[in-house]
Amino acid sequence: MGFEVFVDDTTAIQQMSHQISLLIHKAIVFVQQQQMNFLVEKYRSLDWNQPQRQSDFIQAVSTQIVKGVERSPDSLTQQIEKILRAVFVPEFFKLNIYRSLLEKIERIKAAFFIPVDGEPQEDRSQDDKPQEKAIAILLLDAENIKLSVEEERFLQHSCDYSIPIKIAFANWRTMGRYDAAFHARGYQLIHVPLGKNSADMKMTAIGSSIFVHYPHAKAVFICSSDQDLSHLKNALQAHGLTVFSVRKRAQMLIVRNSVTGKTETYSLEAIREVPTIARTLIWLKEIIQAEHEATGTPWVKLSRISSLFAAAHGMTLSDVTRIQSGKRVKDIFLENPQLFRVHQFFERGELHICLFIPPQPGTIPVASLQPEEEAKVYEIITSAEHLEEALLSILEDLIAQSKKEAISISEVHTYFQIDYGQTIKQVLQTLNIKQRYITFLAACNAFNLTKTEKGWLISPAKI
Repeated sequence: MGFEVFVDDTTAIQQMSHQISLLIHKAIVFVQQQQMNFLVEKYRSLDWNQPQRQSDFIQAVSTQIVKGVERSPDSLTQQIEKILRAVFVPEFFKLNIYRSLLEKIERIKAAFFIPVDGEPQEDRSQDDKPQEKAIAILLLDAENIKLSVEEERFLQHSCDYSIPIKIAFANWRTMGRYDAAFHARGYQLIHVPLGKNSADMKMTAIGSSIFVHYPHAKAVFICSSDQDLSHLKNALQAHGLTVFSVRKRAQMLIVRNSVTGKTETYSLEAIREVPTIARTLIWLKEIIQAEHEATGTPWVKLSRISSLFAAAHGMTLSDVTRIQSGKRVKDIFLENPQLFRVHQFFERGELHICLFIPPQPGTIPVASLQPEEEAKVYEIITSAEHLEEALLSILEDLIAQSKKEAISISEVHTYFQIDYGQTIKQVLQTLNIKQRYITFLAACNAFNLTKTEKGWLISPAKI
């Protein structure tokens, strides 16, 4: 069994190489934040988020990948392996993150390579040929239409064929984490350049010949707000495919059948299945955990969570809480302290949410907690290194919120006491560290201290 390029043009190859390069860059950033020792030494101290370095790296890696794909899929695999071994130390290739990275790369490759028979087959009569199951294909302009799982399921019910092939077109660099949401739902992702109608033009280029790659396709759903897709529709209809044009307008889903000419309009509220609060809590935990893994910080803005929830499930978090409980969005977090912690870092600032991690057995005597205090279980600082990490996390959050380069040490102390239920002096005494707060900070490699007329300021040490 061999492979051929899914779309036989240079643009498609460049798109694939760019997506793989982005994945590799994200892996480098993640490893540097979590355990930089898995990077080759000369790459450990580089600022991989610096825009020019990121652009240069992605361009260089993309060029190497293109060279590999021009030779063969096997050469492409070898080229990617060579790139990874130039950046990561041998121990990295034993980690789960490496296996996860390979799986993501293979999924990208699968969107651009399709299997073809490597050997010619004997000619057989039509009666002897196995009958492939007829299918439908969904093409989505993801920049203009966001299909929820329920809406997608509704389209499936409106067609006689299953929809195993789903392809979404967008400039994914401008789409936040929509790419992850669509990818998790089984979509092949095609990247398009910035520009008006870029997604529709790429959809037309690929869709016009899609029946060649999927000869057993009988219907195609074209999901786009652009009405000028007549070339694509005509090309598909000329080859006997039924075309369903799908648009969304306000709270309506509009589907037109090209064969019957019939247009049907459906209420999105009627077909939308509102999840239970229990199911919503599970989804919220998954969203926060995924964002923590992607950014390295446990705290996630409530607005960010709401945006990711809407992207993944096609309805707003406020709609779910209003319909199911009649309450506000923040109440779902405040009323579930066994799952979440909620902070407002500034008096008028936005709420931040993180997952609640239960303490290890024995850290706090449960019997000593009064019922109204059970939700206030604080993490225990166990070492000087742990204290340094906790202070650094608070400092970075405060800097991100205030856009300042340095923060007053008293402000850091205030938020530490909120987070951990103790003063820093109490923690130092518990750890038997005979230092004052300012002396401890000065001894930490993670911080820079600056004395001003108003007192001491603290900032993260530059690597």
